[in-house]
Amino acid sequence: MRCIRASLTPLSQTTYLNTIKGRTVSNLQTPTPGTDYPGKTLGIVGLVLAIVFNLIGLIISIVALQQSKAAGFKNTPAKIGIIVGAILFVLGIIVSIISFTAAASMVGTSTY
Repeated sequence: MRCIRASLTPLSQTTYLNTIKGRTVSNLQTPTPGTDYPGKTLGIVGLVLAIVFNLIGLIISIVALQQSKAAGFKNTPAKIGIIVGAILFVLGIIVSIISFTAAASMVGTSTY
């Protein structure tokens, strides 16, 4: 692993980018087990809500991920909550469209 100094702006002159085989590695820390970090609890709540209430869980997971990034920590439950919430939200929209289309097509039919 080698360090490359980024010199794009005066603010980033002290920033070092870690690169491994040409890829930039994130500067976010992995928290030690058993410690609390900003957004941890909110990330877990967002993940649970993403399964039950998709849109609310998606929004809460995004907020939790932003809080963790601002503090410099990774937040895996928040990332999973964003993915699950987005997938289930899109599937819910697709199922709603299909069910409304099926219901609308049955309105004009008669079984007499």
